[in-house]
Amino acid sequence: MKRLSVILVLIAVVFSANLFSQQDAVKGAKPAEEKQTFGLRVIHKAATFFTQKVIEKTNVHRIYPDETTKDYTREITYFITSKIPSSPEDGFQTLVVSVDSLNYKFKDGETTFEFNTMDMKGNALRFKDLNCKTVVLGREFEMVYSPYGEVAAIKGKDIEETIEYVKEKGEGYLNEIDMYFWLNGLAKEHLEYLADMKKILLPEGKITMDSVWLSPYTTEINGYAFQDTLALKIASYNAGLYTLDGQSKKIKPLSKESFTYNIPNLVSVVGVTGTGNVKINLKAQGRVESLESLYDINAKIQVGEQFIIEQIKSDIKWELINVFKL
Repeated sequence: MKRLSVILVLIAVVFSANLFSQQDAVKGAKPAEEKQTFGLRVIHKAATFFTQKVIEKTNVHRIYPDETTKDYTREITYFITSKIPSSPEDGFQTLVVSVDSLNYKFKDGETTFEFNTMDMKGNALRFKDLNCKTVVLGREFEMVYSPYGEVAAIKGKDIEETIEYVKEKGEGYLNEIDMYFWLNGLAKEHLEYLADMKKILLPEGKITMDSVWLSPYTTEINGYAFQDTLALKIASYNAGLYTLDGQSKKIKPLSKESFTYNIPNLVSVVGVTGTGNVKINLKAQGRVESLESLYDINAKIQVGEQFIIEQIKSDIKWELINVFKL
């Protein structure tokens, strides 16, 4: 009987010890850690200027109505300077932009066209596909960001006077293609495409690593204008550098006529399918280091009463070269 009592006492002691240890563990448990938050922003420092390059790499496989095909590639590098003369005024930040030069290379089978505007060397000076890219060279314009971060305006005396002159004097003198080169090359959408390194809207306030937000995204692929919606998130954050990843959700052509290689008239993109990815490297202090846009699309293109298909692989990268004080 005593032995049974001792056993019962031991069981009670062990049970009590376990109960108190569990209670202590609950009392000492740490609350779940709060998720780290991040504030994304782009800041243009007053009294500075920066240089950047835009590298376009394009591969095209074209299928004609009779099922014959054409393959061509193009690589262009633009060099651009942007000045930030002063701080924002009522939230609007103005950059003064000039497109300084470009390197160009185009291949169609065994035929290669090249040109470098820095030394004016190459065999492509009168090549139409190059001519439509050079209209912007040496032009200076103002690019104005709104308080919300999108490009609100592109303006400048040089641009406006040239457009007015071309419309007035070119009517009846310039053919359809040449008129397009001038008016499209100096249009807000094209200048914004070249000069704006940011290109997306950033979320207001703080977000976490698993936050996803949507942003409109406009780009050019093989000279055609497209509108997309990107689903964006922070892919990584390391040593003060964010890498943002954006997935294409809904690419569609913008309704406008365009020039394309080896077609004598302007064409229209009437349909598109494909995939796209955008990666942005953004410094924590607010400077965009680079943006890379990768698209693989099938574009249905109307040429008169007929249609061609272009399978296009596009790799475009905007890259900061250097930053200087004014």
